[in-house]
Amino acid sequence: MPIPEHRKLVSFVAAAVALFVGLTPQARADSDHQDQCREIVGPFSSVTVPVPPCNSPVGLCTHGILGGPMDDAAYDFTVYTLTPSPTNPAVIVATGKSVITTKKGQMFTDDVSVLNFSGPAPSDPVAFVTTATINSGTKHWKQTTGQFVATGVLVQSTGLAVGNYTASLCKNSDEQDNKDCSDN
Repeated sequence: MPIPEHRKLVSFVAAAVALFVGLTPQARADSDHQDQCREIVGPFSSVTVPVPPCNSPVGLCTHGILGGPMDDAAYDFTVYTLTPSPTNPAVIVATGKSVITTKKGQMFTDDVSVLNFSGPAPSDPVAFVTTATINSGTKHWKQTTGQFVATGVLVQSTGLAVGNYTASLCKNSDEQDNKDCSDN
């Protein structure tokens, strides 16, 4: 059975985003610190947040939960820009910032989401890939670098999104409070 065009596009976009982010200096771990990085995977879910309290200049925010090793950490994503793809009108690129709140502190990320609108109806699923690059943190996460990559599906009519994430979390070698970058 052939792969639907929107699934091919999402796979291509996911590979392109991963390659782009993998080439950025902030997303790469220093080779001296490889032994202090941890790869984790888990499920996530989110819902859109109405304006107000959403203070996005484009009116789009989400609130979600990261399950698995992140122990149900909450995250809040605020979109700052929405840009249509110049080559495919069904694809929108959203940029913004997230705050990931755990029992041990917060991580602040710069996010890029690629959304593929597969059909005209509001109930049609929107496949997306979001890459969130950690730029700072508090408490336990103060010296953490890395990124989250979330792949999922958004139902426009309900605002509910579900999917899975992978993350590479690395600690600076000077940070002594936790060597495995987990939230447990």
